[in-house]
Amino acid sequence: MNKKQRLVLAISVPIIVLFITLIIANSVGYTVITKTLPEDSIWRELGITTRTFYEGNPFDWGRTWYI
Repeated sequence: MNKKQRLVLAISVPIIVLFITLIIANSVGYTVITKTLPEDSIWRELGITTRTFYEGNPFDWGRTWYI
């Protein structure tokens, strides 16, 4: 490998590894948020009382420290 190829490799490989670990940490470090729907909601008539949301957080160090 010549000097330019090593430089490109030295820059691109850590960036690729960073993105791969962020993707894995985002899938591991998700938070479940449950919200109760208001009483006058049309969803209450159908029997649905809560909504659940999933929020990814790759920087939740309590869950993703090993990644």
